[in-house]
Amino acid sequence: FDQTNLSLIHFNIRSLPKYYSDLKAYLACICIKYTVICLSETWLNSSSVDLYHLEDYNHVHKHRDELDFIGKSKGGGVSLLIKEHVEFKCRNDLDVFTEDLESLFIQIDKDQINSDKDVVIGVVYRPPNRKIETCIEYMKGILETVRCENRYCYFLGDYNINILNIDSHSATSDFLDVMYSNSFLPMINKPTRVRENSATLIDNVYTNCFNECKIVTGVLHTDLSDHFPIFLISDTGK
Repeated sequence: FDQTNLSLIHFNIRSLPKYYSDLKAYLACICIKYTVICLSETWLNSSSVDLYHLEDYNHVHKHRDELDFIGKSKGGGVSLLIKEHVEFKCRNDLDVFTEDLESLFIQIDKDQINSDKDVVIGVVYRPPNRKIETCIEYMKGILETVRCENRYCYFLGDYNINILNIDSHSATSDFLDVMYSNSFLPMINKPTRVRENSATLIDNVYTNCFNECKIVTGVLHTDLSDHFPIFLISDTGK
C-alpha cells in the first residue's frame, strides 16, 4: 500500500506515562508510519498530558480529570495522534466521554489521504465494569449522526465486548446487531487479549468501508501491553 493511503493502529496502552518509551521504540521498528495512532487507557491527566507526544504527530486527547463524573480518578483516557502533515478537524458532536464510554473523533478531508470520500476516525474505550446496554445507546447516537453523511468511518478501540461470545451472550449479540444494522462490520476476527486460561476478542475496528476498498487488517503480537495492537490499512478508493 502507498504511504499516502490510510493506515490506522490502536493500542490499549494501560498507562502512556509508563510505556511511553516502549511505544516510541516499537513504532520506530515498524516500517509503516501510521496516519493515525489510536490510544485507549492512556491514564493521562491535565498535568501530564503535554509531556507525552510523538515526533511528527499532532495529539488530541480526553482524560478523566477534565470532567466531574469521575473527579480525579486515575485510569481511562483516549488519544488520537495524527500525522503532522494531515489536516483534520475534531468532531466534537460525536464525542462521548462519560463513566460508561470514552470516545474521541476526528474528520480528515478526502484529499489528505488519497480517498474518494472524507473519513471519520474514532477511538473508543468502554470501561469493563459498565453496562454494555448503555454503551449500545451511546453507539446508536454516534451511528445515527454519521449515517447520512456519506463518509467512510473507522472506529478503533477496546470495547470490552468479547465478540467470540456472540452466540452465548445476549448483550454482545445486541451490540453487534446495532453495528450490523448500520452497515458497520468488525475487521478483527482473532483474539486480542490472551491470558494463561482465556483468549478474548475485545479490541476491534468497526467500519462502513468494505465494498470497493482494498483493506488489510491484523493483530500484532507484542508484550507492550496486555492487549495486542490492532491495525487497518486501506486503499480508500481514489
